[in-house]
Amino acid sequence: MAAQSIYSLLFRIAVIAALNVIFIHAYPQGAPNSVCVSMVPNHSGQPQQITATNTLELSSNTYSANTPITVTLKGAKVGFLIQARRENGGATPVGKFSSVPTNTQTLACSGDDNSVTHKGRVNANDLTFTWTPPSTDVGNIIFYFTVVKSYAVFWVGQPSTTLTYQMTAPSNTNNMNEVVTNAPSNTNNMNEVVTNEPGNEPAPEGEPGSSGVSFRADSIIILFFVTCLSNVFVV
Repeated sequence: MAAQSIYSLLFRIAVIAALNVIFIHAYPQGAPNSVCVSMVPNHSGQPQQITATNTLELSSNTYSANTPITVTLKGAKVGFLIQARRENGGATPVGKFSSVPTNTQTLACSGDDNSVTHKGRVNANDLTFTWTPPSTDVGNIIFYFTVVKSYAVFWVGQPSTTLTYQMTAPSNTNNMNEVVTNAPSNTNNMNEVVTNEPGNEPAPEGEPGSSGVSFRADSIIILFFVTCLSNVFVV
């Protein structure tokens, strides 16, 4: 019985290995264009219903026009397909992939470089790509990925977190410089205001603070005393 169990186990391992070889040789250059919409591998078996052990991590949960985002597919796999789609906009991929790692390549699915897939056997567990969003707001975006562990074990259309659009604030640097540069110079006016402040202006003749009026008043008083003294001496 023990020998039979060992033979059975070895047979299963051999079958799985053979299926993996078949998968690699069947699609050595990655997913074909025929699966752009369904994202389902063209081989036997049904997609796994449990949660995938692979995950797709994004460097941001928002996107802005033409601002690149880093996309990382984590976990072991022998094949994969990744697309970004509108949350409520059908199966057409949006954006473009670039900076793809070794043994991976972009795929044209109704548009250049809008999908990415394997090219031969993928050796690295984690694969990082650069994705550039559309130049306009297309609504919420979700990345979907299909990942293949073996010929009969694969997951289809697993979603990422949702990306929301974030408008980029326009740069007002030039306008600010223009305002500062063209600001009127009030230096002369300020000097005029300081010079002509109340209390610094010469007081009109005959008003309080007029030195001319004080001088004449003193002269009259002195003259009055002199006249009085003269009359006293005359008497």
